[in-house]
Amino acid sequence: MVLALGILTLGMVAGAAETASPSGDAYIGTYVGHYVATGREDTPVKAAVVSEGPGLYRVAIRCMDETQRYAIELHGHQEGPRVVFYGHSSSVWWEGGARDGVLTIRRGDEGYGGVFRLEKVIQHSPTEGLKPPKGAVKVLPYEAGKKPDISAWTNDQWIPLEDGSMQVKPHSGSSVTKQAFGDMLLHLEFNPPHMPTAQGQGRANSGLYLQQRYEVQILDSFGVLPGSGDCGGVYKVAAPRVNASLPPGQWQTYDIVFRAPRFDAKGAVTEPARLTLSHNGTLIHENLVLKQATPGGIGDSFAAKAGFLLQDHGNNIRFRNIWVKELDDAEGVMPPTGALK
Repeated sequence: MVLALGILTLGMVAGAAETASPSGDAYIGTYVGHYVATGREDTPVKAAVVSEGPGLYRVAIRCMDETQRYAIELHGHQEGPRVVFYGHSSSVWWEGGARDGVLTIRRGDEGYGGVFRLEKVIQHSPTEGLKPPKGAVKVLPYEAGKKPDISAWTNDQWIPLEDGSMQVKPHSGSSVTKQAFGDMLLHLEFNPPHMPTAQGQGRANSGLYLQQRYEVQILDSFGVLPGSGDCGGVYKVAAPRVNASLPPGQWQTYDIVFRAPRFDAKGAVTEPARLTLSHNGTLIHENLVLKQATPGGIGDSFAAKAGFLLQDHGNNIRFRNIWVKELDDAEGVMPPTGALK
């Protein structure tokens, strides 16, 4: 069984319209373009501009070839309507800045004319707003402009909002689905808030615990080299293949195929659980074996069916459009791939 779940939506907005960025920060986000140098072909590149505090920014530019290697990384600060970047990277001095949706970084050493020229783009997951298939269980129904019904969850203190999402009520505790699930296709949308003064695990932290045992991290990991503790990572088990995160303030998607553990007649585990995960349309885990619970999960037993948990880590994460399609057998079911390369 193969599911085709949408196509890439990619828009470009420049100039004054960029002040309406979902995060509220006109500079942070994804930029795409080329590295241009005399005597060589233009090289496609992609950059992430990340806020690191009031008026402070970092830009990471990576090549769009098969290596996806980082070309340069610089720090900068805001000066009036512009963010200026400068410093050494890859043993070369670079300088430039971002303004009105355009990012330009020039090579500063004498005798070379290389320059990165990029424009800001707004990307959306191809499965944002994905409608549940026939027979799916809507554990968090979504209708724009209407408070969602959160009765399928154990924590009634979480906040149903007018935009159709459910927000964590910080320090009220995590929330678990009342219904238990085994093999399933799970669609979930989440929106991490912009927290420019926070760092690392303090930056819009939550988590999805499948069967309350296996954590898929939810975090603002835009513009970082990801580890198992970053967005899309299976905590302390596996880092995502690539960083598929969108900037904070944007809706992001997880499309998950979960295969529950198998047991013999005496209740002993014969096959551990497995996970395939697509983040914003990009495959980041494929048939990942989950031999034991991750830290923070229920670790004393395994289950054929159990509810899944959304973590309260003290941050105002929003969720919407969460549905589950139960499967007879998860073999061969694949989420969408390749959307945000």
